[in-house]
Amino acid sequence: MTGIRVLIAFAVFLPLAAQTKIAEWNCTAGIPENMSSYINTPGGAAAIITHDASADTPTGRGALKITITKGSLSESDSDVQLSFVHKDGLVKGKKYRVAVTLRAQRSLALPVRLSVIQNTSPWAAVNAPFESYAPNGRYSLPKREWETISLRFTAAGDCAREVRAPCVFLGMLDTGSIIWIESVLLESMD
Repeated sequence: MTGIRVLIAFAVFLPLAAQTKIAEWNCTAGIPENMSSYINTPGGAAAIITHDASADTPTGRGALKITITKGSLSESDSDVQLSFVHKDGLVKGKKYRVAVTLRAQRSLALPVRLSVIQNTSPWAAVNAPFESYAPNGRYSLPKREWETISLRFTAAGDCAREVRAPCVFLGMLDTGSIIWIESVLLESMD
């Protein structure tokens, strides 16, 4: 008896995680609302934060400009911080992503750290795992081109209060370093 073999292929379609924009800070038009900074001047750090309307960006012109006028004596990354504050909090167990589009004036192996923390004392971490560096310990900007660095995380606890999502730690940059930030994004990954 001759049989006919029929190959039936089954395709399993798994839904991709939907990305939903929760907050965006566009720095092209000026210093964004709900952005704050901390500079540990007793620790020796000094920085100037301005809007650079002449900066060419991927979407046009204008960016936040951070100039390190004096590097930290304590060499702590938390000595210069930029915080982009999300006022509606985050939900425990939910997956999120923060992304920062930036460039450097010169090639840097730059220890920029992204983290998500509470916006009030004790400034506890909201992201899990708290390890928030790039895999090699630093985000390297080998060229003077725009790059987007990001952090994916799961909210470790309910945080109905304001959160710094993200907090960008720049305290390890040397005197004379200049960084431009075009935009910052907070997304839900569920």
